[in-house]
Formats: sequence, structure tokens, C-alpha cells
Amino acid sequence: MKGPIATETPGNRRFERNALVEMLAFFAAQRNYGYIDRIGGALDEITVYEAIKDALRDYYSLCVDKLDRDRIVEVKVGETTFKLRCPNLEPEDLENSINDFKKRIEGKQGVDLVRETRNLYIEVMARKPKIFEELRVTEEQKG
Repeated sequence: MKGPIATETPGNRRFERNALVEMLAFFAAQRNYGYIDRIGGALDEITVYEAIKDALRDYYSLCVDKLDRDRIVEVKVGETTFKLRCPNLEPEDLENSINDFKKRIEGKQGVDLVRETRNLYIEVMARKPKIFEELRVTEEQKG
């Protein structure tokens, strides 16, 4: 999967994937909800920024700072272990989507901030099952 791209939907509408949502959905697909929960429960901008910073650092450690063949993470769900490829997100797309989100929450307080962070949370969790299927390494792909 390439970085955020405009994609045709069945109804001929066009949408652009959000790299921040893709990165956070990747963590959700791993059942690593810490960053998403921190953002969804944030009551101030600093908490949101810190959660995004921590998620970015982990994304780069897991996915970017490795050779292509090592860009796979294992996820254990019950007794089953799955392998997920890292999403291929361009650094400038991540930077742009993070800056766009920062602009949306900048200076907001109370219910307005909570509305934005909860909307991001919902968007990420809605994307989670799809990204899991897109990034899952199947048996035929392993060989």
C-alpha cells in the first residue's frame, strides 16, 4: 500500500486517505490502543500532541528504520499469531496530516476539543478492520 492517495469509491466519490489515521489504525490493528485511547480521552492539546509524538516514534522504530523485509510485525490474538506489513506512509504525508489535525484542534478547549479528538478516534477505529485485512501477510505471501 502506498501513502495517502485519492481513491475511487463505488459511488464515484473521491476521498484521500489520511496518513495520521492510517498510522493509528495500524496500531489499532495490532491491538495497541494506547495512543488512540490517549487521543480519544484527551482534554487538552498537549495530551494529543504527546500521544501523536509517541505513536510517530514507535511507527518509525517499527516500520521506517528497518529494511523492507523486516517491516513486518507479529500480532497475537488469543492463540493465533498474525503478521502485518507496515503501512507505506510517506513522511511528508504524515507531516501534512498531523499538521492539518493540529490546525483543527489548535486553541480549542472543552467540548470542541473533545469533539475533534473523538472524531479522530472513531475514524481510526472504523478503519482498523480494513487496514488489518490490507496489511495482513497471508500464507501464500510468506513464501
